[in-house]
Amino acid sequence: MAILEPSAKHHYQPAWTLVGGGAYDIKDTERAEADYIPKGAKWLQDAAASFEPDANTVVTASGQRLSYDYLVVCTGIQLDWDKIKGAKEALGTNGVCSNYGYEPGPVYLGVREELQGRHGPVFGPQHAHQVRRGAAENHVPGQRLLA
Repeated sequence: MAILEPSAKHHYQPAWTLVGGGAYDIKDTERAEADYIPKGAKWLQDAAASFEPDANTVVTASGQRLSYDYLVVCTGIQLDWDKIKGAKEALGTNGVCSNYGYEPGPVYLGVREELQGRHGPVFGPQHAHQVRRGAAENHVPGQRLLA
């Protein structure tokens, strides 16, 4: 079995909501990717660039051609702040924040603290149905959650 993964670091994204609320340290969400590669698996630190399903082949970003009998594809998340004009520049200013990304975590925390300092407790949604990381929202200190 081989795992094709370019990242040297693994980020535990579900904790980023807690980082944004000040309940978790961003450094605790980052670990060495090698720690998550199962014993017996070969780690290829590269990215998939294209698939050739008729030839059972994956072509990597470095040009290596990998053949396979079975293929499982896990695309992960790719942030592209530049797709929204001004989004990247606005992060951390005028109340604009996001907890999607390792660097914006502290930005989110700073914006929350700034808003609390000016306006008191920060309010956020309490979802009526199960959503991604919904439970984490209940543990963000200093936030009152609206039902």
